[in-house]
Amino acid sequence: MGLQLERMHYWLYDKIVMAEEIEEDIVGWAKDRALPADEWQRDLWEKYGKPTGGKPLKEIINASNSFGWLEDKINSVEYRQAALITAILSENPQYIEDLAKIFAKRGEKAAEEYSGVIPKDPEEVYILLNDYLLDGMPNQRANQVLDGNENLIIWRNTNCLHAKYWEEVNGDIKNFYVLREAWVKAFVEKLSTNFEYEKRPNGNQKIMLRR
Repeated sequence: MGLQLERMHYWLYDKIVMAEEIEEDIVGWAKDRALPADEWQRDLWEKYGKPTGGKPLKEIINASNSFGWLEDKINSVEYRQAALITAILSENPQYIEDLAKIFAKRGEKAAEEYSGVIPKDPEEVYILLNDYLLDGMPNQRANQVLDGNENLIIWRNTNCLHAKYWEEVNGDIKNFYVLREAWVKAFVEKLSTNFEYEKRPNGNQKIMLRR
């Protein structure tokens, strides 16, 4: 009897594919800058495995260990992205600005392609973010909501699931959060002009209704 894929399988896989698409954008950008992107990509694929390529999930998932397979793909894309970005920034730390633009563009694209009902309040936007952002497996709680009402929601990251990847490639996890912030801000503010996003110096993040 074949594996019956559930919504959770597709939910996780879609987030993996979105992370891979950003990786592909970064590789393309690096090639345009005459950086050794092909060499980096070859080494990353050999060390961490190749991307899924967005193939239909039913065709590639390990039916005997579906969630183990998904977790492996999460680890793979996390390592590749951390290593790729770290290699780029070792060439020139100022490239972080270009990378942030890549992430922001992807955030805007995700908002433009969203076909559901536009959220009516900040809490619904926050919930929607979790359909896009890759933060480990469902049982790994990465964020904690601190406050919320009809006008705003405030949360912070209390369990960084990404640091281990960056540490293993000798990268700086701060760069991950700079780039994620660019994606989130672009997504939230492109999704609807009713909302704005802000990250405070203390790490608290906020989505609020525009005044």
